Amino acid sequence: MSVSRYYFKILMIVLLGFTASCKPVYYENDIKEIDFLDTPRYALIPEQLDSCPIGIDDIISFGDYLFATVKDPSSQLRIYDVNNDCLIASIGSRGRANNEFISPQFVGDQVYIRDDELYLPVIDNMTILKEINVTESIKQSEAVVPFRTFCIGPAEGRISLLDNDITKTFVFVKPLLLNEKATQPLYLIKEEGLDAVRIPAFKDVIEGDNRVNVLAQYLGGLKKHPQRNVIVQPMQNMDYILFFDVDSMRYYAVHQLGSRTFEDKVIENINYSPSSYCFGDGAVSKDFFLVNYCARVIANPDDEVKTEILMFDWEGNFIKGFTANVAMHRITYNESNQTLYGCDLSNEKLYKVSLKDYL
Repeated sequence: MSVSRYYFKILMIVLLGFTASCKPVYYENDIKEIDFLDTPRYALIPEQLDSCPIGIDDIISFGDYLFATVKDPSSQLRIYDVNNDCLIASIGSRGRANNEFISPQFVGDQVYIRDDELYLPVIDNMTILKEINVTESIKQSEAVVPFRTFCIGPAEGRISLLDNDITKTFVFVKPLLLNEKATQPLYLIKEEGLDAVRIPAFKDVIEGDNRVNVLAQYLGGLKKHPQRNVIVQPMQNMDYILFFDVDSMRYYAVHQLGSRTFEDKVIENINYSPSSYCFGDGAVSKDFFLVNYCARVIANPDDEVKTEILMFDWEGNFIKGFTANVAMHRITYNESNQTLYGCDLSNEKLYKVSLKDYL
């Protein structure tokens, strides 16, 4: 081989390597392609509950209880007995004292037992993380808040509590606009007294014709396994669910086969509409999680199907799907009675339906 041909081959190898290294990396982890849309659905027939508080915002169910946040300054948290479907406590008056609240919001679906007492964490006034002792609050007919700290607020991101500890959090930081350019979101593990640890997820920013639309692709709430440090993030505007197994350091995603990907440029009115959502609220159990799938319901407002719910295991495998002829914008699952609870925010109605025959 001549010297010139030798150096030419070396040059080509270097150029190919440089080109490969310059290729954008939109998502750093593995992606599993699955089909969760083109599968049969089971029709659920929810039963409407007699009582639903006016101004209801959100619901969580655990053990014997159903919790609801409401827009009532005298008592912003209602506690119901799921065995009798009756109200047993109204707590959380509006104010700035430790046992008062400005605007309480649940932390995913997290409720847990510690030292034989039940605790419910909430984020109050956007930045204060409070841990309510439910057991004592019911006894005393007022909120008992033994622990509080500061946290990132819903406007800046989302959190999940690792090991059911308010000083140890998994944090999703929403993307920002800096100098007219969008930044990618951050995923962090933060523990009091230690430096934050970044979890790999998004490296390069998704391309698009509108910076606001680009930012919207990264949005999504967090749901945590009831016992393990596994967090899922169903994406609000894309057919992805991100998985973060913190204990084993396994991070990956599942994606609907054939739908828009992180590599596709976001072009409004061609492959993306800001008015349509993919995933909405979710619910958890130790064996599976449920998530509202909104895209087809929004696209077909006159259809009799008002809710579509998908069930996945914690490894990202699709199990089955459900539909209902009533709207359930918020959902929660009670593992004790194998019942799904749903809330129609528009008409302020509460529903329940047993999933026992589907498990």
